Amino acid sequence: TTHSKNNHRKSLDKGEKEKNSAETEHKSVNNNKAYAHTNGDIHTELEFIERIGSVNDFDENEVEKDKSTKSYVHIKSNTKWTNHQTKENSVNYTRERKNKANKENTEQSSTQKDDYCQRLEADVKRLKVDLQSSRQTEQDLRSQLNSVIITEKCMKSELCQLQLDNDDLQSKLHGLVSARQMDKQSLTQLERRLQDERRLRTSAESQLSTERKNKKAEEAAAARAVAMAAAASKGECTESCRARRRDLESEAKQLRRELKTKEDRCLNAEREVQRLLQYKESHNETEILMSALSAMQDKNSHLENSLSEETRIKLDLFVALGEAQRQLKIRENVIRQQDREMDEIKGKMAQVLAVMPTESFGPPPSCNTSKLRLAECASPTAQSNLDPNATAYTPKANTHNHLGPATEA
Repeated sequence: TTHSKNNHRKSLDKGEKEKNSAETEHKSVNNNKAYAHTNGDIHTELEFIERIGSVNDFDENEVEKDKSTKSYVHIKSNTKWTNHQTKENSVNYTRERKNKANKENTEQSSTQKDDYCQRLEADVKRLKVDLQSSRQTEQDLRSQLNSVIITEKCMKSELCQLQLDNDDLQSKLHGLVSARQMDKQSLTQLERRLQDERRLRTSAESQLSTERKNKKAEEAAAARAVAMAAAASKGECTESCRARRRDLESEAKQLRRELKTKEDRCLNAEREVQRLLQYKESHNETEILMSALSAMQDKNSHLENSLSEETRIKLDLFVALGEAQRQLKIRENVIRQQDREMDEIKGKMAQVLAVMPTESFGPPPSCNTSKLRLAECASPTAQSNLDPNATAYTPKANTHNHLGPATEA
């Protein structure tokens, strides 16, 4: 670009020099016509003064031409008037040829400038189309970034709710585990008591059976004794026999009471066993809660993984947005530079056309042809280069199943 700019500047300076030389020669021709009756020395001095431009328009060819013309005028001043007239006609002819050559050069330079302006206009149009596409891409990236931010907010709210639910379930689980441990301890204690009660029951039943056997044996012995006594004497029972009978009856009553208490204790133990079995059946609910808690923990870990993926996608989008903004700034700078160059070229062309005489070169070309018509060109709508169905920006199947409309938003 710098090499093309330097070439462009050199061509512009060369064109300006050629135009200035053509203008000065045209003025000198007019002045020669005006001062044809004067002396040759005055004519050459006026021509030399008019041909001298600014200090910056110095040219070695012009100096050599001035020297040749001065020597020619010096020789011509010594000749006769007729010889001066013929030589003046030849000089006018050569000047006309030079004017024609300069005119052709100016026309060629103007065509070159028009071509360069057209190329610059095409470059500006292309850069503006690229700028529009980059802006469209930036808008797409911003919309995707906003959708990702909204999804992240929804994910964060869901994650907070799941964390609260997890905390509640953890507290419930802790209470259930502590209650389960206490129930296990009470169950072991009750089992020990039940075993003790069973042993006591078996021992009491064995004692009761032995007592019944003894009682039956004693009753049978007493009956035999009574029968023998009745058969022997047929008289009334003695006092010792009555006392022994009362003792046996009281002992039998006591054994019946003990048997009744033992049976009551056995019934209570059986009821306690039934209650413990029911509690054991209801204890399966804690296992269900444990499975639900594990499922919630899995879901929480899955949401954390999906949130990390969304954060990575957001970072990628931020990087892409920064790159698009950087490219946009570079293109805007290039467009501004092209606009400045176009303004400079238009200014120089306006100056050249303003300085160019209308008698010999014809009417000045209109500058409206080189104006930009970018407002009339409908810029095509640029499509986004990002694929919304790409695997890097699409959550996994599990994430889609868990999140649902959150990812589609």
